[in-house]
Amino acid sequence: MVESGDIDWANHANNFAGMIGTVWSLDEAATAQVIPAANSPTIPAATPTNW
Repeated sequence: MVESGDIDWANHANNFAGMIGTVWSLDEAATAQVIPAANSPTIPAATPTNW
């Protein structure tokens, strides 16, 4: 699991809207990295056989 600091700060401040926004931003950033990596012929996919 990964959590950015601003998610934690928003939760401690009971700032629900801020928390949703920061979770959304983290999801977009992670997706932008995972999709190209998953389609890369040079980066091996993580499978149960090579964990």
